[in-house]
Amino acid sequence: MVVKLMIIKKLDEIAEIFNGARLSRYQDDDGEEFKVFLGTPTDQISWQKEKISSKLNHKYFSKKNDIILNLQNSKIIEFVKDENIIIPMHYAIIRLKEDYNSEYIYYYLKTSSFQKQLHKYKEGSSLLFINLSALKNIKINLPERNIQDQYVKLFRLLDKKTKFRNRENKLLEDFRDLIFKDINKENKINK
Repeated sequence: MVVKLMIIKKLDEIAEIFNGARLSRYQDDDGEEFKVFLGTPTDQISWQKEKISSKLNHKYFSKKNDIILNLQNSKIIEFVKDENIIIPMHYAIIRLKEDYNSEYIYYYLKTSSFQKQLHKYKEGSSLLFINLSALKNIKINLPERNIQDQYVKLFRLLDKKTKFRNRENKLLEDFRDLIFKDINKENKINK
């Protein structure tokens, strides 16, 4: 029998966690054009170009394998594969240490159990947001690194299957709409 070793760690023990940049301070018509992250839930990171002062600290620029979490809507979580995209302040940047599989943590952060934990820590009166210090203190059960890597392979396959099913459903809906369009065309001809 194989015993899987699980370690409980706080998120800030396995990652550097900080807010994105307050861009209004760095917008500069004479500055360089940089890509700035847009929080649109898609399969790819969205961004727009803005002129920003070169004085902006480079810690706010994305690095490969960063995790970006929206502090107002924690269901918007992105796994970054592109570097040098500026992350705005209403996002938390989670930059994992090399000992951990950041993609495993990304999938964990998307789970309903993690979302429930985060919900307890939302603050504010009219606009709720996640307190960064609370995020840092959330505890995570971590298997050994090789087990994390194996789970990531499984999660990627599940993602592919989900995307395939979503595309299949969209095609079926389009086909249904096409049938109704054809039915409506026939009814106009017969009148």
